[in-house]
Amino acid sequence: MRKPELRKVNVAAVILGAAIMVVGTSLAADPDVDAGRAKFALCAGCHGGDGRSGALPEYPKIAGQNAKYLVNALKAYKSGRRTGTYAALMAATANNLSDADIENLAAYLAGLDDSK
Repeated sequence: MRKPELRKVNVAAVILGAAIMVVGTSLAADPDVDAGRAKFALCAGCHGGDGRSGALPEYPKIAGQNAKYLVNALKAYKSGRRTGTYAALMAATANNLSDADIENLAAYLAGLDDSK
């Protein structure tokens, strides 16, 4: 077996893999906050027009939440992995959102003032 050639192939594979990861990360589009603001209309009825004054006290404040948390939560509702009292309502809403919509909405919500 030719170990030097195998080593060259392994090094080339590692370099190629790292390059693909860097390019893929840099090509990811930044969230569109304005598009997220438009999608927020789906949320405002329950979570309030400001994202922090829900229709019921049980509805959480979503303004100022961490974007990654919001993305994970919405995707979990959409896939049915997240359950609970209001999961069916959230799933019905999340099912109307694409992955890009979820990213945009999360970026918009994360930028809202949560001080009240």
